[in-house]
Amino acid sequence: MTKSAPASLYRWVPYPAMSADDLSELAAYPRVLQKLLRVRGVTTRRQAEVFLTQSGSLDDPLDRERGFKNMPRAVRMIWDAVDRHEKIAVYGDYDVDGITASTILVQLLRKIGAVDTISYIPDRFEEGYGLNKEALKALSERGIDLVITVDCGIRSDAEALYAKELGLKLIISDHHEPGETIPEADVVICAKQPGDPYPEKNLAGVGVAYKIAEAVLEARPQVGFEARDWTDIAAIGTVADIVPMTEENRALVKDGLRRLRNQPRYAIQALAETAGFHIADISTQTIGFGIAPRLNAPGRLDKAGLSFELMMSENLSDARSLAAAVDQKNAERKDLTTFIQTKAAESIPKEHIPSVICCRDKDFNMGIVGLGAARISDAYYRPTVIGAFGETETRASARSIEEFSMIEALDEINEKWPGLLKKYGGHWKAAGLTVDNDNWDEFVQRINEIADRKLAGVQLTPVRHYDMELTSAYADLDLVSLLESLEPLGEGNPEPLFVFRDLKVQWAKRIGKDQSHLKVAFACDDGRLIDGIAFGQAEWCEWFKYHDRVDVLCKLEKNTYRDETKLQLQIVDLGTRMT
Repeated sequence: MTKSAPASLYRWVPYPAMSADDLSELAAYPRVLQKLLRVRGVTTRRQAEVFLTQSGSLDDPLDRERGFKNMPRAVRMIWDAVDRHEKIAVYGDYDVDGITASTILVQLLRKIGAVDTISYIPDRFEEGYGLNKEALKALSERGIDLVITVDCGIRSDAEALYAKELGLKLIISDHHEPGETIPEADVVICAKQPGDPYPEKNLAGVGVAYKIAEAVLEARPQVGFEARDWTDIAAIGTVADIVPMTEENRALVKDGLRRLRNQPRYAIQALAETAGFHIADISTQTIGFGIAPRLNAPGRLDKAGLSFELMMSENLSDARSLAAAVDQKNAERKDLTTFIQTKAAESIPKEHIPSVICCRDKDFNMGIVGLGAARISDAYYRPTVIGAFGETETRASARSIEEFSMIEALDEINEKWPGLLKKYGGHWKAAGLTVDNDNWDEFVQRINEIADRKLAGVQLTPVRHYDMELTSAYADLDLVSLLESLEPLGEGNPEPLFVFRDLKVQWAKRIGKDQSHLKVAFACDDGRLIDGIAFGQAEWCEWFKYHDRVDVLCKLEKNTYRDETKLQLQIVDLGTRMT
């Protein structure tokens, strides 16, 4: 007889209970939906109505009281450039947010008559992120009159001044946090800049580009097209950039998903064929795991222009060819990520996992190290720094955990040991940094000293927050249908998680090619059997030979087999009386 159950993968932590005020405000909705809405920050009837029913744009970007600061001036500059037949460059970024933002504005500008509009996406390896002087000079020499940035520029003070020296007109549109000063561009569009009244502060870069398109067409409506025609592109960039799936982001994505399913562009049709997903079933998960990684891959390995060309495809034949090339880059990206993950894992001391896992190698691809760091951090639940070891310096990406702020640690290093970091930036969970090769060992020492101090006594087991505990009587297809009203899901609006206590196991078996997955059936008090599947948790089979009760942390889903649809528990974790 087994002595103990397999260790649970997570600590299960419930979201806070609802207050009496919450119950009153959301009384029109079923109790389960009330709690799910409250957890997602929806506390009033008005918020619930917006959350559950509205799609598309929520606020007017040109509104006198709530519109973007400087948007009227940006619109005037754009229409003046169109009327004067000036040459325009949309200066983007090499990730999906930047690519989709560039797609929207380039397509819009060409449609309204700016036929000389071009896209400029910097090279990750040669130029790095954001505006750079060499690129601005090259654009000036090509005869460009107006540069519009998307997803970058809000911290480009020196570059904005240089653009002015070159005689370039510059509109900066960005969604990142500004620095201490705002660049002296002709116009700056950013909801996070001081004094900007626009209510949605969490738009992705593509969301800001979409609002510019909306403002441009509001100022001069056009026959045959409208800004809403681009919500599908906005949805892809918004989901890929992992901004909160709430308020206007959620509304734009909801409308965009509908367009992706019903009016797919050539690029989406080609990606569906290549990636093997059904257009009618496109969801935020499809974007996050099927579309976004492919569009990101070329920019990680070479140049992002390939993905931009795919999104701009004007016929299915070209789209298929470009989608195949993008898919090949994605396959290379997968192999390189696995290589980094394997090599980094081999470097971890078996006798003691350090507080911060750090690894660098001359064979690591600079565009992939962030993915490798994320894999290692997830696998070991430790802050992780993975670096590409160059000739004179190491350029690294860092990923962290809930209990440790990476940017605070880097700030402390920069303050206590000036010069140790050549360059760095980021936030709590992710950061980038550059270190001289000779300083790498000291950097590893210092960041581990900080983590040893800050993580002392902390139980380094990942936490999964769950929405509520349910009895098996609530588990049915009607509840799954109710949960569908929460879509689209994403950051800030996660897929609901439930806990079922003391479920009775009717039978359990190993499944999968390597027999590593668990298939189980639970017996309900009303006589029903509910199937469950737990990936990578087949070791529980041995426990179930001697025990027939278990706690379950899971998602609820529909499973259709041979035209019969049944409820299935997608098991995240199992435990014995977890708290």
